[in-house]
Amino acid sequence: MEKLTQYKNSINNLVSTANSLQKIAVEIEEDDLFEQLKMVKLWAEEQDLLLATVGEVSVGKSSFLNALLKQPVLPVSMKESTALVTHVRRGENLKASLYIEGEQIFSSKDLESFNDSYTVHSKRWKDESVGRLARFKKIMTTKNEVNEDTYIEIQLNHPLLQNRVRIIDTPGLNDSGGIRSVITKRFVRKADAAIVLMRADKLLSNSEMMFFEEYILKKHVDHIFILVNRFDKLAEGDQLTVKEAAYKKFGELNIPEKNIFFISAKQAVQANSLEKIIEKGEGDFPTKALQRQAASLTPSEKVSLAQSEMTRLRETSALNDFFDVLQEFLVSNKGEGRKKKIENQLQEIGKRLLNQLDEANKDLLRTNDEVKSELERNQNEHKQSIKVMESTRQKFNEKTRTEKHDFIKRFEKVFESIKKEVEAETKLTHINSSEAANALLKARADELMDRIQSWIVEELPRIEQNVRQIYLNEYSSQLPAVQNMFVMPTIRSEFIPAEIKSSSSNTDAAALTGAAVGFGAAALLGIGIFGALLLIPAAAMGAAFLSEESSSSTDSRKLKERVKKEIEKLYVRVEKESKKTIQAGFDSSVEAWMKDMEESIQKSFKRTEKRLKKIEQSFKDEETNVTKEIEYVNSLKTEVHAQLDRI
Repeated sequence: MEKLTQYKNSINNLVSTANSLQKIAVEIEEDDLFEQLKMVKLWAEEQDLLLATVGEVSVGKSSFLNALLKQPVLPVSMKESTALVTHVRRGENLKASLYIEGEQIFSSKDLESFNDSYTVHSKRWKDESVGRLARFKKIMTTKNEVNEDTYIEIQLNHPLLQNRVRIIDTPGLNDSGGIRSVITKRFVRKADAAIVLMRADKLLSNSEMMFFEEYILKKHVDHIFILVNRFDKLAEGDQLTVKEAAYKKFGELNIPEKNIFFISAKQAVQANSLEKIIEKGEGDFPTKALQRQAASLTPSEKVSLAQSEMTRLRETSALNDFFDVLQEFLVSNKGEGRKKKIENQLQEIGKRLLNQLDEANKDLLRTNDEVKSELERNQNEHKQSIKVMESTRQKFNEKTRTEKHDFIKRFEKVFESIKKEVEAETKLTHINSSEAANALLKARADELMDRIQSWIVEELPRIEQNVRQIYLNEYSSQLPAVQNMFVMPTIRSEFIPAEIKSSSSNTDAAALTGAAVGFGAAALLGIGIFGALLLIPAAAMGAAFLSEESSSSTDSRKLKERVKKEIEKLYVRVEKESKKTIQAGFDSSVEAWMKDMEESIQKSFKRTEKRLKKIEQSFKDEETNVTKEIEYVNSLKTEVHAQLDRI
């Protein structure tokens, strides 16, 4: 786990650097940089590496994760057991919680009792008519009640989780409810690494093949790991046959051999129980054969037996081999890129702090007459800037309308390509019931939403940069001093965590950082250019389900035709509403951003005036005050350099 520990320590060090830079920003009253550093810290704190498990019911997903965590965290059964998507994340103490539509309705520190209540086949909720178990019953028995805001969360103080790994255990691909498997598939796209477990004696069943065809075939394969479980159950000759078949089948799906492992979750669990015997010097052996062998042994001999068997089982289970590859992938392919983004952002903010400190030093070294002259110039430019703002608004709005028109044209073109991709995936899907048809409609609506949202998030940074440049050109052509107001680096979309709540005021930093936030984040923040655009196309989706009357037929061909017509209606509705939202959102967002920037310019002039007046006052006091101030500014510069050297 060395690489993951290094990743965690690196992120923690960057958060510490951000804290130190924030203190300096407070000292020199740079509120905008303080807010940017706050955003960076919040984003850094959310940089858990997301690991999702996928597989059919009872293939061993929960057993595998219990083996990985070395404790029985998730319920295990020969029947379908995982009721909802389960998030396993770091926490100080053990706690299990049930969330329904984003609301925590129950939590418990008794994990065993919690798992007894909230599994698919638990008897506790089946006869309930009121209370939380009744709400859970409704979810488990209603086809379209499950969504991504309905889930189970388990917090655990475990080294793997503390090293910034979050695990998601998903319901089976072939679960009895159908709709839960749709959500399972959506999580694969979001995960940093997705582990697909399957049985050694049943490679690529129908549901597994559909999963690969719909969601992975010729794309999304770089983060997929195949774990063929129960490999120890096969005879030696059969093991060779299964390996060859697996390499061939998954090779056709563009999954490399290095991402395919043949494991035994059961043997890994047994090795974990033997490890406890070694640590404590006592305990029950995991198999009857080992129990008989240990019956006549002394305590020290039992420990020796446990040691040799644990080593053997660790090797034959192959879980350690897989984990070594997994952590290398997570850190090298995912973590390093995120760390680099934080480093780059801190470097940019550090440079800005140094620039401000240099300006402060220049002012401190001015003569009394120079300070008065500079103060007068600043006041004149401040007055002039107000007139410039009033005279250039119309020109600015005219030019941004052109940018809006180009944005809509690009959207129309991209929407057509998205439609083609969704249609191609729909053709691969088999429909044999009205439930399957409705699940498909929901999946395609969600798919369409995901694709449009992803495209807009990618577009927003470029649009924001263009609009900002238009603003800069218009203002600076009349007032060159405005150039200095726009050197602030823009925090990209990844630096806005979705968990942030609405801010009470719009600062210059907020205006810039809100430019390219992830979907939902801008609305939550209540800040930033194009925030309104991030709400589409959720409102445009509408109902995308067949009515009971129209879905009563079980004829596969008729169902597919009906689904096709509904999807075509969905395309028309989404494109129309999305374009309408883009136009309205663009105008309101640009207006809000422009007001924020005008306020920012006013703040900058006032900040300069305050600094110059403070220096002017120091001349009236003692000259030694200026010398002390210069020494203090230089000490802050030294601290900024020291923090940047840590990165």
